[in-house]
Amino acid sequence: MKQIGTWSKNKGSIMITIPKSRNVNGKLYRMRVKYIGYPDDPAAPVEVERDISANLGKIIILQPTSRSGGKIITP
Repeated sequence: MKQIGTWSKNKGSIMITIPKSRNVNGKLYRMRVKYIGYPDDPAAPVEVERDISANLGKIIILQPTSRSGGKIITP
């Protein structure tokens, strides 16, 4: 398994950071996406995995390494 980025959770929202994933005119830029959630209705990691997998075209897994975040890995 290979780590391609990181994710963090704060107040129900999930922030995704994947370096070197967007290709614009031959240059690679990082991708930062915030999935908005609320403390009483947090964003679900499973839904985030599905959305990022569909956008990147590969299987993505959010692996927690702490209470508030973790690694983004691909098999």
